[in-house]
Amino acid sequence: MDKNIYRSQSMQLALQLIGDIRNGTYRAGEKMASIRQLAEKYQVGRQVALSAVTYLCKRNYLYTLHGSGTYVNPHHTRGLFYRLGWFSNEVNMGSGGAYWYALALHLLQKKDFNLILGGNFEEDFTFDQWVKRKGNLDGVFLLGMINEKMLAFLKKHKLPYVVMGNYNISPEHPQVLFNINSVYERSLPELFRKKQWKELAILAADGSLRADRETVDVIRKTAAANAVDCSGELLMRTGGDGYEEIRQLLKKRTPDALLIIGEHWVGMQKFRDRHPEVKLPEIIVPGHIPLIGAANSKYDHVLEFPFEETLRFINDGIEKMMMQLNFYQNKK
Repeated sequence: MDKNIYRSQSMQLALQLIGDIRNGTYRAGEKMASIRQLAEKYQVGRQVALSAVTYLCKRNYLYTLHGSGTYVNPHHTRGLFYRLGWFSNEVNMGSGGAYWYALALHLLQKKDFNLILGGNFEEDFTFDQWVKRKGNLDGVFLLGMINEKMLAFLKKHKLPYVVMGNYNISPEHPQVLFNINSVYERSLPELFRKKQWKELAILAADGSLRADRETVDVIRKTAAANAVDCSGELLMRTGGDGYEEIRQLLKKRTPDALLIIGEHWVGMQKFRDRHPEVKLPEIIVPGHIPLIGAANSKYDHVLEFPFEETLRFINDGIEKMMMQLNFYQNKK
């Protein structure tokens, strides 16, 4: 047992047992030793051993037959931890990322895989430090601020990975693209026709990321096709929260609507709090309606992410990951 890792003894033992299942010490379908025997073998208390076994039963590594004993999942393949990471680098996952994670978790559980959530937003550790700390992952799904250093680290250590989202990276890296058009081309035209708007302001990120550029492009094209102006100062790009850009725009004019992309709702809320007397345009946000919940009252319109596209996106990511796992398994 590693006394230098800040985990409970039961979690350390659980991870040790996962490793032993992976390397074949305990084979698929094999009956496990009793709690007393495990406690003696790994030099821990019986309660620690019981807690570890209970945890592994909940995670489907083991199962118990009443009156017979505890057995290793017969469907587990030797060489796999059945643990995958879901890591958001330097970015708060937000409602969209949380929804993707929840859907991926559900789909992967059907394949006996556990999905380990990770991120370093407002933290002082790097992605490679997180991977080394976990130490027993079969692969990683990557989101957030993706850079070549992260991808080089994964290739060097031969750890399968899939980049989830629209990034300007080399085609050699496994990546799944989200069809951004599906969000805006389906919902915005109907909204434009219903409201008869003439001007639409857009609050977006600075355009350094491919996904941000693609989002703005499709919104502008859809607006133009419906005779809605979003040119000039109506397009606000910012590396901040958007408060100052909103303040400057509304001091000059009030467009019919304001579409807020990403985390810039923070700047909008700040403006509401500081300038309650100012008449606001109608506020539009894209998002997953089940997760926005009570916050809906702060927005006039929510452009829902089509579930079929989200499901396709997550399934494609899982399929790419399974292909990589099979590839590395066959090379061993």
